[in-house]
Amino acid sequence: MKTARMAPAGLAATVAAAAAVAAYTWRRRQHARRRLRAHCWWDVPPGLLAVLETSVDVSTVELTVGASGCPSDVEVCVFPNAAWEARVDVDGLASLASLVAIVVPYAGIMPKHLDRLRAILGGRLGSTGEGGVALHNLHHNGPITAEMAIALLLAAAKRLIPADRRIRQHDWRPRGLPFAGAQVDPPEPMVMLDGRTALVLGLGGVGSRVAAVCAALGMAVLATKRSARLG
Repeated sequence: MKTARMAPAGLAATVAAAAAVAAYTWRRRQHARRRLRAHCWWDVPPGLLAVLETSVDVSTVELTVGASGCPSDVEVCVFPNAAWEARVDVDGLASLASLVAIVVPYAGIMPKHLDRLRAILGGRLGSTGEGGVALHNLHHNGPITAEMAIALLLAAAKRLIPADRRIRQHDWRPRGLPFAGAQVDPPEPMVMLDGRTALVLGLGGVGSRVAAVCAALGMAVLATKRSARLG
């Protein structure tokens, strides 16, 4: 029997979507005794569906899946990915009177998608009043993006791509370790990160991980944030 292998990105997105529904459920427990009705608006493969179902508290969440549509009394819609406009009947969102939240399991929401949702839901989108619909994205890509940023930082500092290119040309002369590669013309010095200063633009889910690794490498870390936090 063949078993399907789950793509890590798809698995992460599914678990992240489940976590979002669970978090929303926790807030709703204070206001309602019945289960929260959530719908994943795509045909979830069996392997990922098992992960999703075990990540959601079924005693508090009534979960449905499927690309053909969702129940009329659904409260939370989880879209498939950033390209959801080709897979979701967004025009039908306006008829979902109980809808209180839309979750896009992706790092960002494209402006054209936001405009489309505003055109369909009108003043309901983003409203905190009765009938309002909250829009959420999910930064489940934080770890992999932060790791890629560190990988690119080290590749640039240690001149890995030029070094690899020269080695493939059978050029084994030393270069830049730990000083300015004088035997190579032109010199290809490496950058020692220890004692240097790193500026992280945006100390969010990705930036905070990058900052922690830079600090562990002996760098002084400066960072910016969109909002200030007291204390």
